[in-house]
Amino acid sequence: MRKSACISLMLMFCCTISAFAQNYKVLYSFQGNSGGVDGAGPVGNLSVDNEGNLYGVTQNGGLGSGTVFELSPNGDGTWTEKIIYDFCSNFVNQICIDGAEPLAGLVSDAEGNLYGTTYVGGSSNCRVNGSGCGTVYELSPPSAQGGTWTLTTLYSFCLKASGTSCLDGNFPVASLSLDASGDLYGTTSQGGAGNAGAIFKLSSGQNGWTESLLYSFCEDGNPPVCPDGYYPQAGVTFDASGNLYGTTSQGGDIRGKAEGTVYKLSPDKNGWTEVVLYAFVPPFSKGEHPLGNLSFDAAGNLYGTTSFGGLANGGSVLRLSPKGTAKIVVFNGYDGASPLAGVLVNPKGSTIYGTTNLKGAYGGGNIFKIGPTGIETVLYDFCQQDSCADGVAPGGGLVSNGNNVLFGATERGGTAGYGVVYQLTP
Repeated sequence: MRKSACISLMLMFCCTISAFAQNYKVLYSFQGNSGGVDGAGPVGNLSVDNEGNLYGVTQNGGLGSGTVFELSPNGDGTWTEKIIYDFCSNFVNQICIDGAEPLAGLVSDAEGNLYGTTYVGGSSNCRVNGSGCGTVYELSPPSAQGGTWTLTTLYSFCLKASGTSCLDGNFPVASLSLDASGDLYGTTSQGGAGNAGAIFKLSSGQNGWTESLLYSFCEDGNPPVCPDGYYPQAGVTFDASGNLYGTTSQGGDIRGKAEGTVYKLSPDKNGWTEVVLYAFVPPFSKGEHPLGNLSFDAAGNLYGTTSFGGLANGGSVLRLSPKGTAKIVVFNGYDGASPLAGVLVNPKGSTIYGTTNLKGAYGGGNIFKIGPTGIETVLYDFCQQDSCADGVAPGGGLVSNGNNVLFGATERGGTAGYGVVYQLTP
């Protein structure tokens, strides 16, 4: 066992690294177009259904603009990968009408429909570029086994514009959230009334899906002076009362020096009200630039990550209590660096699992665990196999099948260098 450097006493967590063996397995290595029409560069969290099938997206590959894939377990321990949708299948006037470049993972409903976003593509109304301002889509499963999945574009951004600003938001990069009524909630990294990102809701009705904007960041300011934050890269998370929680990658104070926020959005009779719960300010000892979704534990504590900052600029894991008390774990490089996704919280306790995108023992990022006492343990270091056949740079977080098996993906590495899907049993 090797031990990481101690962090200062002002931090309430400590971290250690354990090199004990874990049950790690690559389920699939993406081949790109070198191995036929396949995906390349899986991003975002995976989604798992009741049958144990995994679903995810690749930002490249397929026809060239990204894919949605299904990975199904076989009886002999192997897995079969199938592309269930190729983006840019509908290419008209230089625009991928069905969307292109999905950068976020998927969510599913009880009927097995999948929902996601694309960064560009959609309507030709986009005022920002000629490639479209992004979409929200639904993928419906085939009615018979072996049939094809059907993609429906629920919304194309920049249908409401003023000059070069998309008042309804543009360029979504985060995953969606689904409420009990079947409404979808999400964020756009740009656009809105302040042209600095927005939070939106999509509701289904007799005339199709309708978008309503819940909040526009920096509507009363101008980046970098945005006390409410700007440029959200993460989606939103519900609490039991219907409040929404998320992060912005930048902003958070009146001086323009903060680098990100944790916020709460609450419904009231006048609409929705945003409150900054935590702002990452200089000297950034607790991190900066949060990019991942937030998660709750059973006690109501809120967990998130920052991609940079901390004592070694390796990022951090932050825990906010309902009373507003902040505790952190910082990464020093030896135990990984730059977590890009949020963390997975064990529903039976407060143990959390996550990934770092960089560094670690072999320079390829890692999978980590943090227990209730704040002790960090590295469960697996990527790129320890020849040519990084086990994957490198996990950009997304982790999901579980409910049987203590964790699943995730790396953007690169694998047998062809286009990323892998993996499982780990702690």
